[in-house]
Amino acid sequence: MDSPKVRHTNFAFSEAKWQLDGRSAAGVTALCCACGRAGTTDACRRANEALWWLLVDIGNGILRVVLARGKLLSMCARYTFTREEMEFVSRFGGTLFRLFFAPRFNIAPSQRASVVLVENGKLVQRDMRFGFKPVWAKTLLINAQAETLAQKPTFKKALETQRCLIPADGFYEWRQAGTVKQPMRIMLKSGEPFCFAGLWHREIKPPDPDETVVNDVDEEPPASRVVDSFVIITTAANDFMRPIHNRMPFIVSPTHYDWWMDVAPQNSLHKSVLESPAQEELSAYAVSSRVNNARIDDVECTKPA
Repeated sequence: MDSPKVRHTNFAFSEAKWQLDGRSAAGVTALCCACGRAGTTDACRRANEALWWLLVDIGNGILRVVLARGKLLSMCARYTFTREEMEFVSRFGGTLFRLFFAPRFNIAPSQRASVVLVENGKLVQRDMRFGFKPVWAKTLLINAQAETLAQKPTFKKALETQRCLIPADGFYEWRQAGTVKQPMRIMLKSGEPFCFAGLWHREIKPPDPDETVVNDVDEEPPASRVVDSFVIITTAANDFMRPIHNRMPFIVSPTHYDWWMDVAPQNSLHKSVLESPAQEELSAYAVSSRVNNARIDDVECTKPA
């Protein structure tokens, strides 16, 4: 049986199948993407199921998406880095340049966050936008599957020369609890900070008139602006994460940092890194729905509910 036509600002699907490989949409957000109201009718529920699963298939596994009232909720879209600077720099043997980490409690897509990369043979820290925006994309790409990176034109070049590490000490995921999605904060059981595997990208864009400041009447405005951005690489969920989500961010073992960050053309050790995510034990606890609001970035986000 076909569902009604599903229309959304960014996507339009018609004749979406009610049954898709026998999978149900038990985890669908309650808001209907077809009508914008709570899914109280059979038609709305069918539209929700069809949109959920079609986006998974069409997205080719880059990220899991649910659209509700124009909001984007996706796997590994929020994370934290709340630790002192030296707790993290010690993992790099004191060789990290331009280090500054302001505590972050709810890092979200489109926001700027700290990334560690290689510049002129040295490890440096930079603030970059969370999310790629290729010219063909209508929304930010924030995750990339480890299993298919080498085959994706969007990520293939970055995989070869623009690998990075993304400092974190926890990430959020939403666990389905009946009709409610309960936000959970996931950390290493040891409580230690860690790094996600990531890719970064540089775009040269026309200047933004809202951000261009000219201090002299004779001064020419800049001809272009540089936008650096990053994505978090994901992998299949381990045994701990599977009851919460079927994917998880790729956590790099500290013993593999050098392999991942060696961007010399002849290096292929990064391929081995992608086959062996860190095996440290994880822990999780429920937090307040406060983290649902990306504008809120304070310590209350990380407190147990």
